[in-house]
Amino acid sequence: MPIVALTISLSLSARQFRAVMLAQLSDPGFDATAHVSSGLAGDPVPAPPQPAAQPAALPGANLECLDVSVGMTGIARLERGDRLTIEQLAGNTCVDVVAWSAADLDERFSATHTRAVAGANPTIGTELLTIPPAERVLLTLIEDSAPGHDLLFPACSPGEFAAIGCMGSPSCFELHALAAQSIGASTTAIPDPLNLWFSSESKTDGTLAWRQTPSAPGDRVTLAAEDPCFVATNPCVSDLFACSPYDSGSIRLRCTRTAGAGAHTARNLWTEELPTAEPRVEFPLSLPTQIVAQLEHHAEITQVPSAVVARTLLVAAAVAALSAHYAGGR
Repeated sequence: MPIVALTISLSLSARQFRAVMLAQLSDPGFDATAHVSSGLAGDPVPAPPQPAAQPAALPGANLECLDVSVGMTGIARLERGDRLTIEQLAGNTCVDVVAWSAADLDERFSATHTRAVAGANPTIGTELLTIPPAERVLLTLIEDSAPGHDLLFPACSPGEFAAIGCMGSPSCFELHALAAQSIGASTTAIPDPLNLWFSSESKTDGTLAWRQTPSAPGDRVTLAAEDPCFVATNPCVSDLFACSPYDSGSIRLRCTRTAGAGAHTARNLWTEELPTAEPRVEFPLSLPTQIVAQLEHHAEITQVPSAVVARTLLVAAAVAALSAHYAGGR
């Protein structure tokens, strides 16, 4: 008896579509349908967590807000005592944070020196240090509604995507360089980031591993400025490595000004944007009716659309195939 198939449409970014096409070219046996079907044996996409309570402004404080979309970096000029809250709007989004001293733009945040003192996974009370010779506290993490952050991994870069054949797409490193250029800092000495909602670990064999920290709309981290500084933040643009379940969302920056009004200028919170991303691609995928039923059942339980579940499984399989292909030197 023939297996009846239904076709569903997956919305892929141009980079995700390129990865799937390359996986099929590099491995004639790559079967998108089979990978989605086999992936459903586990728990491919967890249910989204419940939203956190909204942050409250300090009494009498001057609050500024700015939304930052994927492909943009938000830049805040902070004085001592100011607070910057980074809030999830969509949830499940990894966020990069880099910073520079306003007094000396060559003095920048050091993930290395902060990690040596605070460990690889910062939380409330962690002091973010600058590079030598100053090694001063630039910012302190004072609020954290969804712990699980990282100081081990660098920003995603053009080379990381080129390693699996997907060149020419935006990266977080490019966003950090754009922020540096915007404030007049060196674009050849970019700080490694604090990766919010990206929980890492060092394995017994010496390799590094990471996992997505569940975060919901409204989850937030607040940094207090211990000295005048520039802080740049952006949603991670990577849509191939699952740091933000293959589809980053927007974030909101909230600046709470506690210094005197004269300490600020008209340009204290702004965005810079990389060139417009390539348009999304509709990718038709034929699946047996029983697999579609499994997807719909998962969607009903988790409130994650079935097409998003299928996209997650397909892109993960494509990236794994490309990583194996290029690692083998074929």
